[in-house]
Parts: sequence; structure tokens; C-alpha cells
Amino acid sequence: MDKTVIIAFLGNAKYDARCLNMAYSLANNNFRVILIDELSNKGNLNSSQFESYHIDTNQKTGIKRYWNYHCRIQDITRRINPDIFISADLFSLAICSKLTCSSLKIFDCRELYTNLASLVNQPFKQLF
Repeated sequence: MDKTVIIAFLGNAKYDARCLNMAYSLANNNFRVILIDELSNKGNLNSSQFESYHIDTNQKTGIKRYWNYHCRIQDITRRINPDIFISADLFSLAICSKLTCSSLKIFDCRELYTNLASLVNQPFKQLF
């Protein structure tokens, strides 16, 4: 295994085909893959091809959830010092941008959150 890759995702990666496809593809190409997702009561992903860290944010919604997630991933990333960090969603982008190591930083831009139903009557959050 030549390089270490972290894929970070706020959610249960077990149900996210894009994260899984990335992880398996990288593992099959001799990368050491570490997938970081959120702890779920629906069961978590375990694979013999890559490592998994499941973060328990202790929150279902709100800023505390994101803050707990952010802090835990920062701790993990500092210990591992990956060659590549893939932010697999918008919520992991802040961690990716704060990395001080010489990691290659990738943002898997796949969502636009501006038109979510939960943001319809919240123009400030929608703008942010």
C-alpha cells in the first residue's frame, strides 16, 4: 500500500454508494483507505478491504452535531496524516480545508443544498 486516503462523510456510509465505490476502487488499487462516517443505530459498515471509523456525534441535528463531527475528524486526521483527504460531502469540507499537512485535498462536490425542502422558509440558512 503506497498511499493513505481518508474519505470523510457525515452520514452512514453503508447507505452511500458513491463513498463505497470510491473506497473499494481505491482499496483495489493498493491504497490504504480509511472511511470515516457517523455512527448509526441502523448498523455500520465493516469491510475487510478498508478501515472504518464511526463517529458518534451524540446529536441528530444542529450545530453541536457538526461541531462534534468536525472535532473528531480533526483528531483522527492528525494521528493518521493521510496522503489524500477526500471530503465526500459539504459537511466535511471545513475539515479538509483546515488540514495543515501536505495532503492532497479533494472535495467530492455532488450536492447543492440550496433547494432542500427544510430550507424553503429559511432564507439566511439557504444563502449560507
